[in-house]
Amino acid sequence: MKFLARNYEKHTWARILVAPGLTLQKLTTREPELDMLEVSIAALQAVLESEGLAENSVQTESVPYAEQG
Repeated sequence: MKFLARNYEKHTWARILVAPGLTLQKLTTREPELDMLEVSIAALQAVLESEGLAENSVQTESVPYAEQG
């Protein structure tokens, strides 16, 4: 794969070989929804607390995704 990554910009044949994988990736991935982000933050905070690495300054309020600068 490193070989294809190096040659992707220069050679048409490399783009042809990579195209199916990139198309599949585009079809199967999407931006996470707010609910998904909240769950992942809560899970990360729980792990950090159990490891004794949590900071008290972490905000847990729900902020709309578009407003998170």
